[in-house]
Amino acid sequence: MNKMVAFNFIASRTNGYTPWPKNPPRGMKVIVALTGDGNTPEWAKTIRIGG
Repeated sequence: MNKMVAFNFIASRTNGYTPWPKNPPRGMKVIVALTGDGNTPEWAKTIRIGG
């Protein structure tokens, strides 16, 4: 039996040099694990990993 699963978030790991879009994806929350010294967009929930 096949079931469709809908997600309402995106999780991403980055060093902060990802070319982010100007606006967040519609209908999605974005969670970013930041592993470097770069930046994340203001519309994303950022969690710093490491030093």
